[in-house]
Amino acid sequence: MNVLVLDGNEARARSVMDALAHEGCLVGWCPTGTEGLRRCSTTSYQACLISTRLPDMLGVDMVQRLRVMSPQTLSLVLAEPGDALTTAEAKQL
Repeated sequence: MNVLVLDGNEARARSVMDALAHEGCLVGWCPTGTEGLRRCSTTSYQACLISTRLPDMLGVDMVQRLRVMSPQTLSLVLAEPGDALTTAEAKQL
């Protein structure tokens, strides 16, 4: 499975990437939504793991853009502790 991790926190992203790679996934990383959208326009991903707050956009905005660009890609928003509003928004997608 080809997975893209979108998270501005490199240490957290590396931890997720290591776990996915250990399970046999091919994993890429982008620190921003803009870079992630660019990558998704040239590479096919089966899933994207998206932080609730990227440096340049909210995770829910990334999910909405990704749905238009690549509707077959599974998008999962990784909620951060204490981020109840964005978590509630993500549940509505």
